[in-house]
Amino acid sequence: MRTYRWGFSLIEVLFVIVIGAVLMAIAIPKFGQVQLQRAVANARDSFVLLGARARITSIERGRNVKLGLDPQTDRAWICVTPCSAASDTLEIVQFRDDFTAEVDTPSDALVVVCYTPRGYANTNCSTGLTGTITVEFEKSGQKSKARIQPLGQVSKI
Repeated sequence: MRTYRWGFSLIEVLFVIVIGAVLMAIAIPKFGQVQLQRAVANARDSFVLLGARARITSIERGRNVKLGLDPQTDRAWICVTPCSAASDTLEIVQFRDDFTAEVDTPSDALVVVCYTPRGYANTNCSTGLTGTITVEFEKSGQKSKARIQPLGQVSKI
């Protein structure tokens, strides 16, 4: 009577390894693209939530709250007016450091939205808020956009 050895032959194991390598070679570049898209979308979503937080904070505190966006330094912040002390700053988001994303606006200038205690943007207090502004977040060719509307609504496009 003949005894059989249980297990896999070397050819079977090599065949499985080759198939796995081919699948990985196909999947890894796509995974990198998904990571880039997600990083840019996360930066955009962070800015949209920052706008919502600024609006809510102005209503809660009954004071003017400013949402600032500086495309030169790729950062955004919320502060309670008069924004003169560090304690007035509620939150700062560094898009270049946190998401490795760059921020662009049409004029590439500082944008400040000043929310009133009623939750609307005050154009007398705001800077660079002329009509609807499109904010673009970019990383390695992947782009995602948000919109700042004249009344202060910040939304993703």
